Amino acid sequence: MDERRRIICRAGIELINRRGLEALTIRAVAAKVGLGTMSLYTYFTNHHALRLAIIRTGFELLNSCCAAASTLGTVQGWRGSARAYLQFAIDQPNLYTLMFNTPLPEAEDASGDLEAVFANLVDRVQSQLDRRRYRGKALRREARRRAETYWIAVHGLASLVIARRLTSDMERLLDELLARVAPTGTVLDD
Repeated sequence: MDERRRIICRAGIELINRRGLEALTIRAVAAKVGLGTMSLYTYFTNHHALRLAIIRTGFELLNSCCAAASTLGTVQGWRGSARAYLQFAIDQPNLYTLMFNTPLPEAEDASGDLEAVFANLVDRVQSQLDRRRYRGKALRREARRRAETYWIAVHGLASLVIARRLTSDMERLLDELLARVAPTGTVLDD
């Protein structure tokens, strides 16, 4: 993505984080970056293309946050990236909602972007698995299975937290969740 498109996407993210998903209009984004509405169409053909680019940018940001906060190889294990995932959802609930809850037409969806983020997680899980126990395709299959379980659990916690459906201490819940579903946790290592 070129720099101008990236600036436009960041402006869109700022709008939805401050004013909600309804604020994401071509006119509002164009005004935020100092362009005329018609000029914005030279970068994005329509509103859907802008939303899709913002979703892709969101996945890039989420992946970067989790990678930067990783505590793999330490006693904290998966906690750093899981905590960063939760914090991303807490800090940017509207972007998080756009990324995960916005139905997109099959022909132009962001599933490739989601799959790329997921592939990074699978790679990290795979690096933690016992290579004496798993080899070749079995190693990748097991890494994917564990990554799916972990992501489902952390995503579920994040969704409940931003929807304010939990009354319990989030840090305690995260620790309890990780004890059960962290890809190198004892429950999955039976």
